[in-house]
Amino acid sequence: MACADGQFYVSDGGHHWLLTADLFGATFHRADHAPAASPSRSPFNMEKGGRVAHGQQTRQFPELESCRSWAANATTLAATSPLSHAVYLIALTSL
Repeated sequence: MACADGQFYVSDGGHHWLLTADLFGATFHRADHAPAASPSRSPFNMEKGGRVAHGQQTRQFPELESCRSWAANATTLAATSPLSHAVYLIALTSL
């Protein structure tokens, strides 16, 4: 998993996809390669037990407890688990 120029890329080691997502859903688009992650610092922190922190906000996500890889842009955290091919998306909201 990598985030480059604000876009998420996922890979199974042999194939690579660009992941696009919005309020209405997500799609995968084949990519020739997964770029290296951008050197910028992530605004999200993954902590023990699936706890996600962004600034002063924190929330527990039990499904991320065994999270294996993650990447983030300014507003969204994408995370994967070794137990499935699912990509979990955690987005900031204004609520």
